[in-house]
Amino acid sequence: ALTWIGMVVGGIGTFYVAPEFFYYSGQKQLLDDILLLDSRAEVLRRRKEGEDAAIMLGSRYMRLMRGLLEMHQIPVGKNLSLESITPNRKSKKPSSNTESWWNNTDSVLSRRLPGLDILRNLFYHRLSILILLGSLITLFWNNLFGLATQSGSREYTIDLTERISGSSSYYYSAAHFDPVSIILISFFLIILYSTRPFYDKEE
Repeated sequence: ALTWIGMVVGGIGTFYVAPEFFYYSGQKQLLDDILLLDSRAEVLRRRKEGEDAAIMLGSRYMRLMRGLLEMHQIPVGKNLSLESITPNRKSKKPSSNTESWWNNTDSVLSRRLPGLDILRNLFYHRLSILILLGSLITLFWNNLFGLATQSGSREYTIDLTERISGSSSYYYSAAHFDPVSIILISFFLIILYSTRPFYDKEE
């Protein structure tokens, strides 16, 4: 029961967290594209959106944006007052097992969203992977094989959409997929993929 309460609460929370996650992720991708620009004219054209994204993402990205402007000899405003970092455009491939998915302490997720530096701690990085995998396995198992018991047979899927809406009937014969389950599975898969190692080519 506690597991399903947690999943329901997590599902509701996802509706609030997911939009912000994708917004920040979009801003990160936008800034990544700008940092790769070689044309001074194009940098000037996209300077405002790059600065706005950098300020939103934090000091490291502000320093990278300042480095890009200095590299193209573009005057830097007061809003980027930190010491610059020159954007690194060289790709780097993993050179040891410590950079593997399970053992890395520098994931895309820890870089992509401000405030997630804790995921650079190996324990929390691994814990996040285990939690995500556990959640995905539970969701897939519920939808494909069922977790609920009816008449002595554990082959009924709990429809999370109807469960959240307060419906009195939310058991269906497996396999059965509902919108909330699909959203949760998609969201957890995206987050899990974001725990992969971060390389310079993703700057």
